[in-house]
Amino acid sequence: MSPDKAQSVSADNNAVDSPSGVPPRSHQERPSQPTFTGSGMRALLYSHDTLGLGHISRTAKICRALKCAYPELSILVVTGSPVSIQARLGDGVDYIKLPSVKKLADERYTSRELKNSFERTLALRSQLILSAVREFAPHVMLVDHAPLGVKGELLPTFSWLAAHDNCTQVALGLRDVLDEPSSVIERWKKQGVYGVLRDTYKRILIYGDANVFNPVIEYEFPQDIAAKTSFCNFVSDHRQAHTQLSENGDRAPEKQSVVVTIGGGDYYGREVIGTYLDALKEFAGRVDFTSEIITGPLIDPALFAELCGKAQGLPVVLHKSVDDIYSLLRNSDLVIATGGYNTTIEALTYANRALIIPRVTMRREQQIRADKLASLGLVSTLHPETLTTTRLFSQVERQLALSETPLEKARREKTIKLDSAERAAEALGEMLQSAAAKTKMER
Repeated sequence: MSPDKAQSVSADNNAVDSPSGVPPRSHQERPSQPTFTGSGMRALLYSHDTLGLGHISRTAKICRALKCAYPELSILVVTGSPVSIQARLGDGVDYIKLPSVKKLADERYTSRELKNSFERTLALRSQLILSAVREFAPHVMLVDHAPLGVKGELLPTFSWLAAHDNCTQVALGLRDVLDEPSSVIERWKKQGVYGVLRDTYKRILIYGDANVFNPVIEYEFPQDIAAKTSFCNFVSDHRQAHTQLSENGDRAPEKQSVVVTIGGGDYYGREVIGTYLDALKEFAGRVDFTSEIITGPLIDPALFAELCGKAQGLPVVLHKSVDDIYSLLRNSDLVIATGGYNTTIEALTYANRALIIPRVTMRREQQIRADKLASLGLVSTLHPETLTTTRLFSQVERQLALSETPLEKARREKTIKLDSAERAAEALGEMLQSAAAKTKMER
């Protein structure tokens, strides 16, 4: 790595060591004004949402953490999620629904519902985002995952902010793994992302653990960008979930149970769930456990009907979604899941054991994440190209026969860090207080 790149991460895994000599931020630092409630302050959170439910789920968790820390803060979410999200956001949060687009392949999209061309839908989304920022005038804007938005849809907003004496400070929240490092670096150089990270974003928050995967090093952040980057750990609803789990309690099942979940359901329903149901049928004489399968609300209706047909006569309950994922995962003996960020973090937060079958189309994000977690002994993996009924059923039997519960042990020993929503809220709170102080001085 060349000398102008970030070289290391601080031992407490909280902030990138600053080559410029500026002390790294510590998560133990607290806002200088403990009585700050967010009164009169505004935050806008952007979530592009072109595939699955991971982005809006992460955004919703951060919204709830923000409202808990700063109850008088006004929060507006701008999202392309095709599912209703108001219940996820909680009280005191509103949202603008962008026309939904769907990812077809890397850098290829289409309108999800409208009969518009993608170009017209993208132009409409871009103008709606600009209008929201201009009229709502947020003190802080948090962008989830996509530094430029879908196909650069945030760039007009960034240009407008740069041209006006505006109070808005912009932060970027990146998930732990984006893709193969060489692909990300090539794409970011081609699209000018490094320049936008340098010129537009005041802070960069990484929703991951540097000991699992370090984007600062892997994606070659220059020193000035690394200096404003902080690791927040994984985004989980663990505090809210603890309350709900305490209320619902744990059951004492007569048989072992397996939960199968594929996230939002856009992809891999036939590959993962279909293969699992075929395995249960093929090895019916050895099935001495029950199964709960969550297809995700975005699953194709015809595929859902097909899977329901396969499930007939098997010890299986099939859901599109469930109200209490916490208890379902907590009470399971094994979770089989795809490797998307949100789905994986749910398994890390609640499950006892997990078998990850990563999606490997479009990008290698899920494979990289699964391999890193497997190397730490937290999960087992099965590559989709080697997925057969025999291999899958063999893995299920092996996992159910184990006495160890590696995820429960990791949580107990606090080797899994799940407080990113709170730490992200804290970082945004620091930006809000800075904006509040500036506004007060200008008066």
